[in-house]
Amino acid sequence: MTTTSTLDALVVGSGPSAIATSIALSGYRPHYIRGCKLYRERLESELASVDDLLSADLPSLSHGLSQRQSNNRLAVLFDLLFHPNADYTELAEPHDQPTQTCLGLTRSNRSHAHVVVGDEAAGGSWHTMRGSTLALSPGYWMELPGLEMNASKLSEPPRSWRPTRESRRSRRGRNEMARYYRGLPKHFGLGGFVSDRVVSAREDDGAWAIETRDGRSYRARRLILAVGTSGVKKRIGVAGEDLPHVSHTCGGALDSAEETRTLLVIGAGLSATDCIVEALQAGWTVFHSFRGPAASAKIVTKFGGDHWIRSGMYPEYNALASKITGDFDGTTMFDKMRRFRFSEMASSYKPHADTELREIGRDGSFTLRRGSGAFAAEVSGHAARVAILVGSRPDLSFLSQEVRDTLERAGPPPRENADGIRSTHEVFVDVDPWSMEAKAVPKLHALGPLRGDNFCRFAIHDGWGVLRAMEQNGELGEVVNPKKKRGQKKAKTEL
Repeated sequence: MTTTSTLDALVVGSGPSAIATSIALSGYRPHYIRGCKLYRERLESELASVDDLLSADLPSLSHGLSQRQSNNRLAVLFDLLFHPNADYTELAEPHDQPTQTCLGLTRSNRSHAHVVVGDEAAGGSWHTMRGSTLALSPGYWMELPGLEMNASKLSEPPRSWRPTRESRRSRRGRNEMARYYRGLPKHFGLGGFVSDRVVSAREDDGAWAIETRDGRSYRARRLILAVGTSGVKKRIGVAGEDLPHVSHTCGGALDSAEETRTLLVIGAGLSATDCIVEALQAGWTVFHSFRGPAASAKIVTKFGGDHWIRSGMYPEYNALASKITGDFDGTTMFDKMRRFRFSEMASSYKPHADTELREIGRDGSFTLRRGSGAFAAEVSGHAARVAILVGSRPDLSFLSQEVRDTLERAGPPPRENADGIRSTHEVFVDVDPWSMEAKAVPKLHALGPLRGDNFCRFAIHDGWGVLRAMEQNGELGEVVNPKKKRGQKKAKTEL
């Protein structure tokens, strides 16, 4: 398939931020619901006279909004509108108190010609995650504006957004998340989702020339990267890392018919932690090696505090953190829930803090080194399988060498924004914070995790920045007559 006309944009990826960007490019526009309480009088007063957020002075509106878990002010502003109480009171208040949203959507009669090309169906990696995976955030933080996850009919947009008691704090499973995201394109009337892989993207005579694995060719004025950061698994470069029983994914390690169910996990991030929990549930004995002291392990610093234990949201992480630090006594909230029977599995979990993997043998042997210098000591053991889960980076190999060289010459992207606020995650592409456009490569946009924001609740708003930049550049799209659903007005519908 070869397109004869030039698209306004092509989105690479099919996850939540790609879907949200398609919603923006398809004519949906965000607005403040007047009278909605944001608990910020100045902002409420300024928004009272704003009819269209994308035409407003967003830098001025977002001034001083820095208390949330993102260092991108555009994302923080839209997150505040979407979840006014998030990070403050919602997790502590009674479940039956309604959660309000102050962000409404209106569908205009203009849209931008675009396609969304991704390896998986709408929802991206949610379709390939392990079946036991739970979202890290509460269910409603994973939603996109305009459709709650509990909506009984995806074809009928709700007039208001009111999560049920169950959805306020519950973490949703992989299957439910995948089903929700897969239904969004149909619900919003989006077209142009293509299941394919982009293999080449280069600048050509003022546009992007894009080729796909299945032989499709496109030309687009803007290229929007929504590929996430899980494309290339990081390696540690030890002897034996390429042996058949060694994997860089949890599935590769656990999906085996080993008679001796022993597993060595390297790493202390969430991927390693989820793998450990799943392995323990499946009856494996787990050896866990990670650098640094137990108290500084990521799972301990993030989920070992009393706040998260009281919230009851992360019982499996709470229990694992207590086991790492030696505080586990078998009577934690985690155990009382009887959800994972951790007290029955605790003896099968062997943490090795402050260690590095030195070698993996063909016979399943492994050697760890604890400490350094004169205080170094070796720890030896045997494991039928090894999972090295030390992170990943985005796969941008489809970009032309010229584009990749230009990005590299720009130097390492800064982790701090102009206000001195540090990003929550590593930054891979330095972008303008209002348009998500790469500073080194015009008309190339990098969303969410690529700019250092791994939380879905913030990354889903990047598309508004892309659309705003296009309109400020005079790229207004084309006039269309959106398909009318029963009960909707001819030109627009409010969600």
